[in-house]
Order: sequence, then structure tokens, then C-alpha cells
Amino acid sequence: MRKNLFPKTVTIYTGMEKLDFMKRNQLIPHPEGEITLYQRFWNGPIGQADTHLAPVLLTYADLTDTMDPRCIDEAQELIKENKL
Repeated sequence: MRKNLFPKTVTIYTGMEKLDFMKRNQLIPHPEGEITLYQRFWNGPIGQADTHLAPVLLTYADLTDTMDPRCIDEAQELIKENKL
């Protein structure tokens, strides 16, 4: 992965309730906000040692969904690195 690729938006999958997560992390809603919160829907690490990371295929899908050529390049590298 490139070290100089910074996201325009941040996608967070959490097991916490949205309001609890926002309070705990001192997030304030903004109409043009750059953070999207989703409820975590997978159980366990699914092929990864770190349970705090989203599964590789989900990360791939999120990157390609941006339609940004740089993100798509990163998604393809992610697939190569993980031999998927």
C-alpha cells in the first residue's frame, strides 16, 4: 500500500451503537461530513489475525466503490497482496 494515499472519506465498521461510538470518540455530525459509520456485520477475523480490521474483500469493495482511479489501484494491489 502507498504511504501517501489519504482518504477523502473514512468508513468505520463498529460493533457499538452509532450514538455511543460518536460520544466515545467525540464525533459531531456535519452535513458534509467525511466519516461514514456502519454496523459491523461479520463475526471474527475472517482470514485476518486482527479482529479490528475489516475483511479484505470488504475493504476491496469499499475502495472500488469510490470510482477513484487511485483507490481502484490500491484495491487491486490489496487483492494481489492477499492472493485473492
